[in-house]
Amino acid sequence: MNIAILTLSASDNCGSLLQAYALQQVLISAGHEVEILDFITKKSKKMYRIFHPSYFKDPKKLIGSFVRYDKLKSQKKDYQDFRNNYLIMSMHKYSSSSDLVLADGKYDLIVCGSDQVWNTDMWDFDDAYLLKWCKISKKAGYAVSLGDKKNERLEGLKEKLAEIDDFFAVSVREKSALIRLNRIYTKNVELCLDPTLLLEYEEWETLTDINVVPQIPFIFYYSFNYGDEIKNQMVALFAAKAGLPVYVINVSRWCDGKEKEYGFKICKRSGPIAFLSLMRYCKFSLVESFHGTLFSYIFQKQFWFLKNSDDNILDDRINDIMEILQTNNRVLHPTDLLEKMEMEMSYEFESTELIKLKNESFNFIASLVN
Repeated sequence: MNIAILTLSASDNCGSLLQAYALQQVLISAGHEVEILDFITKKSKKMYRIFHPSYFKDPKKLIGSFVRYDKLKSQKKDYQDFRNNYLIMSMHKYSSSSDLVLADGKYDLIVCGSDQVWNTDMWDFDDAYLLKWCKISKKAGYAVSLGDKKNERLEGLKEKLAEIDDFFAVSVREKSALIRLNRIYTKNVELCLDPTLLLEYEEWETLTDINVVPQIPFIFYYSFNYGDEIKNQMVALFAAKAGLPVYVINVSRWCDGKEKEYGFKICKRSGPIAFLSLMRYCKFSLVESFHGTLFSYIFQKQFWFLKNSDDNILDDRINDIMEILQTNNRVLHPTDLLEKMEMEMSYEFESTELIKLKNESFNFIASLVN
């Protein structure tokens, strides 16, 4: 079968590109021809350009972005190199729903997902991810995420997602999304895993044969923006007690030079390959990210999910996946850091729920082509 994937492939985000790669590989392994639609909107271009709009509101970041311009260019290239080398991108580029009409009928099946493609609060969300433009090809959603949605916001979501009623099949990534979409979608919604969990460790290992930092052992600190001062201080304290250097990624997040305040080192490489390498070779991974959590688990790391307060309230995405992985005890708070940091993570057994969901995820994918 000829299949197209529509996902957040324009994002210079490690998790977004790695989940796209994983779904692509799962479908190829099942014997299908696969392309990822090269879809990039004006908002995405603006969000991931070398000089981020936020720099212009902060003189320190703006000056820093000029000083580190070559490194920012190198970061941009690392992400694009991953698309060029590992993702099978469509020859045609699309920028809107009206462009994507050209893809309709070209493929037997168009799969939207995974990742936060239906997070209507996402700054670069686009209605194109609802596939309303698709009238000929069969369409499905795989392990889509709504982001962290609260019940009181369901009404606004309903209006947007009413358009998915003509999908052949829909699966979601979070249990909370399963409950909410079952109130909207007339067919049965299924729960499936993020596709990164469907590839075996050995498949990820093949992408990580080179250690991208000169020091071993080290701590890998991964956050979606590194903007939380309390979490940065937690990592600095953890590193001081462990006596290890901390490596971070993406110079674009550090244009103000704040990494020096915490003693962090910025990895010279960026993008998914550097991320995988840092995950594979680190001694500890300290994360504030959904995919940071998943890859810490995949690479069987001694990891902690960072929380900047002492409560145990996590957003839907993190809470659901940590329940499935049975890693709820890997949340690190400011007040229990010293007490918990030596507590080891055991990888002796996969949870029963994870094994069950892997099987159901493969079955769901198989059902799309019948």
